[in-house]
Amino acid sequence: MMKGTDLKEVLTDEGWRLSFFESEPSAGLIEELNKKLSLEGKVQSWERLQSSAGSSLWLFSSGGCTYVFKEFLSRGLFESVGAVFRGTRGRRAWRAALILEEAGFLTPQSVVLGERRGILCAGGNGGNFMVTRFIEGSMGLAIFMKGPLTEMAKAQPKEAIVLRQNLARELGALVGRLHAKGIVHGDLRPNNILIQMAGQSGFKFYLIDNERNKLFREIPFALLVKNLVQIGMLFPSLVGRTDRMRFFKAYLEAFPMEKATERLLAKTVWTKTVERLKKIRLRCGNV
Repeated sequence: MMKGTDLKEVLTDEGWRLSFFESEPSAGLIEELNKKLSLEGKVQSWERLQSSAGSSLWLFSSGGCTYVFKEFLSRGLFESVGAVFRGTRGRRAWRAALILEEAGFLTPQSVVLGERRGILCAGGNGGNFMVTRFIEGSMGLAIFMKGPLTEMAKAQPKEAIVLRQNLARELGALVGRLHAKGIVHGDLRPNNILIQMAGQSGFKFYLIDNERNKLFREIPFALLVKNLVQIGMLFPSLVGRTDRMRFFKAYLEAFPMEKATERLLAKTVWTKTVERLKKIRLRCGNV
């Protein structure tokens, strides 16, 4: 069980150090975490979410609020040693969220950072986690385009076209502003951008999976390409060439560069995007 009077940082009998980012965490939230961090580690009321091999995601509610519990799974001894010097993935995610917020970007609000005590424990299997607030009404970008936007195109084709065009522009501006601030996202695949409707044709974007983000004075060209290829991993059935051009134009308006660099970037990104989409088609089919 948890102990200590200062709830900003709490130690548990199971060897966890919990850092709370809310001034006074609720008793219900503490109880839910106690259940999860017990030896059994299973809470029937929690919902398992789809995640990558390097983490496990759970959705749970407490006191009228909904939270996401992200457990960072071990990637080996090298990560455990690296965590001693660089901090755990959970701590890096928290730092990256602070940088994003200070730069004016949206990301789910951090609530709790959990780290096992001990030199190598923090990088071990299940050795650290983050709890963030769930963004109501949000979904991954690819999910939005495959689901609501595709369905809207059938029922309201004209409105869907306008929405798709606005989405391309706003996404381009988002990534452009990100790079203009010197921030490179560690994995800018479409579902690492949560999308939430704002009015009839506007959007709010929340960046997630931020633990590998990096901050530069001047971003290397290869990393600009990397982020733009990552966000471009949507099949032509979901986004065509015209909208990709619309995206890139808005990107350049937010992050201007010399014409020669602009042309080289466009050519490199387009070539790599086409190559990667072909590989995905061969492996998975046109999904």
